[in-house]
Amino acid sequence: MRSRVQFEESDDPTDSISLTRQLQISRYSSSAYPEQEVAGLLAESVGTPTDAALKELIESCATDEFPRLYIASFHSALVGVLRVDAYRRSQCTITHIAVAHRFRGQGIGQRLIEFIRDEMNFVQAEAETDNDALGFYRACGFEIDSLGEDGFGTKRFRCVIRF
Repeated sequence: MRSRVQFEESDDPTDSISLTRQLQISRYSSSAYPEQEVAGLLAESVGTPTDAALKELIESCATDEFPRLYIASFHSALVGVLRVDAYRRSQCTITHIAVAHRFRGQGIGQRLIEFIRDEMNFVQAEAETDNDALGFYRACGFEIDSLGEDGFGTKRFRCVIRF
């Protein structure tokens, strides 16, 4: 269940310290967040998404098991998404992570990674990505290994962090 925090009018969403301190991260619930809004942000972490594929990604997280979808919000505005899967108790795979363009560079992605460590209690996380997100994972402390090119000529990388 999602808890709400009262924010003061003086809170500036462009102030990254204020934003990351007051960031709320909670499990996705269709009653709390419109699926279309979540799908729009999730689409930024998917190569060429279709509406059906995005709907399937979201609906696959509806159970208490994995995969799980988490929402990062500030002033009840959706600012980030994190979709994780786990096959072992201590390790998870980040299948999707995205931060709204307006809020990038303010520590939200880093807070989502910290959430995996601090709240979900994983000791290792991994992700597969392309060049677009490589800098993000590197800045968060992930070790990077090249996987070569995929079938479309895009360089792919495996990113691993041990907490």
